[in-house]
Amino acid sequence: MIEQFEDLEEQEHSETTPDTQLPKDLIQHLEERKKHRKQVIQTTELVQKYFISWSLSASGFFLARLLLLINGGASLWLAAGLCFSICSISSIVGLSGFRANYNEGFEVEGMEKPVKTIGGFVIAAGSTWLAIKDYQYFQQVTADSAYQISADIQTIYQERPWLDPWLSIGIAAGIVLGSLFIISRR
Repeated sequence: MIEQFEDLEEQEHSETTPDTQLPKDLIQHLEERKKHRKQVIQTTELVQKYFISWSLSASGFFLARLLLLINGGASLWLAAGLCFSICSISSIVGLSGFRANYNEGFEVEGMEKPVKTIGGFVIAAGSTWLAIKDYQYFQQVTADSAYQISADIQTIYQERPWLDPWLSIGIAAGIVLGSLFIISRR
């Protein structure tokens, strides 16, 4: 009898009591907070994806410009390849949910991801094109400036031959000092 009593007592203590219902206004408030929190998380993810993509594109662009400035045309294809690769990293990551199957017809899931990926590749190609055009523009400006300086020096030599060594030294010093002034201002 004692055993049965202990078993009954143990069953009473092991059973859980039902939860009391929360007030309706508290339930409604908790639901609104949950929705707001989901919106904050989604917005944060979108902003984070944007900044990661933008920073990768900017890094690829500036790396290409740096390579082109250091090595010039010798590293043109290396700079273009690195720029495109770095800029398209965020696009390739977007393909992780894309699936194409052929079961009694062609089935595609996650079709928005390839569209975003193609858009990312277009942006990567545009960044690469801009980096190369930027290098070509500065190369052309440098060649035009050197030609103009050389033509001006030849004109001055023809008009005043007695300035021959001093003019070259003065122009070289002016270019060096001007370059140092521009660099130090940045």
